[in-house]
Amino acid sequence: MLALLVDKHLSIRYILKMEVIFTRHAKARMRWRGITQNEVMQAIEHPDRTEHLGSDRFHFFHHIGKRYLRVTWVLEERKRVIISVVDKND
Repeated sequence: MLALLVDKHLSIRYILKMEVIFTRHAKARMRWRGITQNEVMQAIEHPDRTEHLGSDRFHFFHHIGKRYLRVTWVLEERKRVIISVVDKND
């Protein structure tokens, strides 16, 4: 994943500084599952595992306590847009 982003001439440092936007869908899923924005930020800043889904879409996975979060996000107009958040242990 990192090589892909570097290929797009975007440094990791630059990506981590990008604004993060949560879609209505992501916010609803977070409320429903009791997942905080803080937990999502930990997942996208310190992923345990990543999957590139094609184009500019990614899954980032991260363990937080008993939770195993999967955060789906996309690069859009120089922003990280969080599309969905799931606790894979549910």
